[in-house]
Amino acid sequence: MMGTDTGVMYKDVDGRLSYRLVISIEQSIKLLPVLSREMDTVPLDFQVTEKGHFIDLFICGSPAQKLQDFLYQYRPIRTGDCHVVRMRAEEMDTAARIMEKIDSIGEAVRGSLYVKSDKIYVEYRISNEGISFFTKIAGEIIGMQNHIRIVDLGPGASGIHALNEVNGRIPLTVVGYEVDILRDLNVEENCFIEYNFHGEDNKGFKAILYCGDKKEVRYFDSPFLREVNKLSVEQRIPKAAILAKPSKGRYRSFTFLPSAMVENHLSILYSAASHCKSCNFKLLAVRKYTSDVWSWV
Repeated sequence: MMGTDTGVMYKDVDGRLSYRLVISIEQSIKLLPVLSREMDTVPLDFQVTEKGHFIDLFICGSPAQKLQDFLYQYRPIRTGDCHVVRMRAEEMDTAARIMEKIDSIGEAVRGSLYVKSDKIYVEYRISNEGISFFTKIAGEIIGMQNHIRIVDLGPGASGIHALNEVNGRIPLTVVGYEVDILRDLNVEENCFIEYNFHGEDNKGFKAILYCGDKKEVRYFDSPFLREVNKLSVEQRIPKAAILAKPSKGRYRSFTFLPSAMVENHLSILYSAASHCKSCNFKLLAVRKYTSDVWSWV
């Protein structure tokens, strides 16, 4: 599908973050029990912005229509066929701080964030080296008297398996594109980038860079990436994963996101491209998520 690209594929590097971690968070937010009665799982997103830290809840499809009047008091915005309710992360108090500590582990990537049975679940993939840093955080969690619990911790993590699970909860689509921004990123061919898109800072966007048998934490930054992220936060577009790699001198990116929000995401890409004529934006793929994507990502 992607031409004659024979570079590194995600399946070549998947599994190098070899540990899976799942934590659950008990919450007293009044909205959660109402949502849990209508939806088996409620997708969430954790956003870090200049104005603070926020949790976005995504109520999509028929539950969104059924709960429309109830949700009005929370001032949701409409994105695709979803109602998005934003809450300040301070309402999660200690839980938000624990998430930030885990996010600060270098070789860790946050995956799913969702509500199930009135509890918030957060999933991570962490390298063997990263587990050493998590051990101290685990001590804090254990001392919280079940407010936050370690639900699962152990070897066997796979990014592909994690995305399969997300797709089982909310249908995903893959959007692929190319741009000329490698001059900003200082990354070699035959490498693969897996972003931890929990936010940006003055260094850029944190990612795991896989090159050969090595992996390292790197920050990647460019005006194009910052514009895409800014618009995504403003329009509350969640991502299940962002993967990228150099390909024949160009930056090739794949975004996995809820199918209900693809049109909004495409509008964001074209808007960002309009501010970067030299990027030579090229749309490569808009395809429903299936196992076939791993033959070209």
